[in-house]
Amino acid sequence: MSIPLTGYLTKMVTGVNADFGFSVKGIAPGFDYRPGLGPVMTMTTSAILKNVPEQDFVRKILLPYGERTNFGDTFVPTWVTKVYEGLTGNTDGRFFANTYAETMQALAATGKYDLSNVNDKARLEDDAKDKARFFAVLRGIVQFTGPAAGDFDFSVAVKDGMDVHTAGLATALQALRENNPDTSALRFVEIFGENAFIYLSNKTTTDMGGLGASKEFGNFERNNSSLFRKYKDIAGFFGPSGTDFDFEVYTRQLATGARTRLTPEEIIDASQKAIGMAFYRDMKSEFGPKLNQSQRDYLANYKKAIIAKYPGFGKMNLDPNKTSRDINSLFEAAKTDGLQGNGVAQAVNYYEQIRNQALAEANRRGYDSLAHDALSDLHEYLYSYAETLTEQTPDFGKVYDRLLSQEME
Repeated sequence: MSIPLTGYLTKMVTGVNADFGFSVKGIAPGFDYRPGLGPVMTMTTSAILKNVPEQDFVRKILLPYGERTNFGDTFVPTWVTKVYEGLTGNTDGRFFANTYAETMQALAATGKYDLSNVNDKARLEDDAKDKARFFAVLRGIVQFTGPAAGDFDFSVAVKDGMDVHTAGLATALQALRENNPDTSALRFVEIFGENAFIYLSNKTTTDMGGLGASKEFGNFERNNSSLFRKYKDIAGFFGPSGTDFDFEVYTRQLATGARTRLTPEEIIDASQKAIGMAFYRDMKSEFGPKLNQSQRDYLANYKKAIIAKYPGFGKMNLDPNKTSRDINSLFEAAKTDGLQGNGVAQAVNYYEQIRNQALAEANRRGYDSLAHDALSDLHEYLYSYAETLTEQTPDFGKVYDRLLSQEME
């Protein structure tokens, strides 16, 4: 439930349209069936359950208001913490960090900042921090004086001047990814305008390949705990993407370090990487499976042009040794008994056969890996085969995009 005119007022003060509202459960906590625990038991339970995916349901019942792992989080009222973080601009604070990131995205989407320019990028981050401090303090004050803890719902002007809530952008992007992950980024900016590319990035990152935060992924994680223990870096690739976000799965992953928050600067770089890769792959697909020297030269210059506009696209630092280790682990895990009948595992097994043939051909030509421009015909062959597998098993697409394709970069 939004408070009338708050979006209009916040836009007057900060230039950012952000409605303030309360959840129904927040206003009427008596309707929440979950009992919760006292302060000491909350701290104890948080410490015990944070590493146990099998207990996500228990965590949801006993810790309905989130985990508390220290005395400050447990005994200091959250409204005080929000006001303090806002006044100090504490970017490490759990409330302010998220507000800062959302404010930065909303400002970036206005198109008033040149994100290819280092100085303008710094100006965006400074402006976002100042405005986020206002939002954080206001949020704490409203929680203290109002009926419940509320939150801001940011809106941005997209293509054709239409105002869209950022939650709606996230929902639209997820739907596009489910429909076709290969074209989702370009379709997103086509619908909402190129300035909306800032919402292509998640607000968190992970070194664990394929990690998801959906209810479906949480179920897969619980049912395959041995797989995650043995193949921690790649086990997530075999899980479903899912559509239902699960807060308990997400917070547990943050608490254990499996997932870490991105800074605003990292969000910008990740978004530029996403849109840059989408433009590059789209152009590459226009040339067909076999590229001549002229086309390779054109692609190289096109890539430079993308990096000039979206510098984050040029910051893709890949560790070839880790990539090789993860690919070998992926192939090994796909053959385990626990993944018999898993669609992604079957697709990985099929791809491994073709990939090994391509690698053997690369070796015959005198190359020790697939990471050479002269092997573009093999790259295209593998890409086409991966596309076919993705059509049959959509979740294989993320495995190819995030891991398997990297050995050819």
